[in-house]
Amino acid sequence: MAVLLTPNPPPSRKGPALETKLGNPIDNYQVTEISKFERNQFHNYERRYSGRIEIRSQATPMYNCHGLTFACRRSGIYDSSALNLILQDDAYKEIPPDQVLPGDIILYYGRDGDIEHSGIVVSTPRIDPLRIPLVVSKWGKYHEILHLANECDYNFSLAKYYRITT
Repeated sequence: MAVLLTPNPPPSRKGPALETKLGNPIDNYQVTEISKFERNQFHNYERRYSGRIEIRSQATPMYNCHGLTFACRRSGIYDSSALNLILQDDAYKEIPPDQVLPGDIILYYGRDGDIEHSGIVVSTPRIDPLRIPLVVSKWGKYHEILHLANECDYNFSLAKYYRITT
């Protein structure tokens, strides 16, 4: 079992000014350190997903999955209310799996309805009944990873796809 890294790390410093399309501020933080404990956990991902993922970048704490998806890798976004504000203000609309295209985003929801993980679709879903696309996402302070949408530590059965519509 992979160890999920701290979901709400204490900020090392306030991130850059980020706003939604409607001008509402987005709280974000740039974490600057990976602890020895966290670094020692990275091998769990490699062991668990060996041969099914592709590492795309060096490990960095500077941004998280939501920072990759919504903040151009500049910072981490840790608050679900900020993510919901982005979805609303930036006019994201949920789309069905059979309409997913590269550039759409995938959001993994927890059973409590909070967004737990996010990624960007990079290739059209496989032509099979499951329609599973390839995505890039950031796994905590670990690397950016290319993986099938169902190959991660988050509940794919609760995942939804979104696209900006305006």
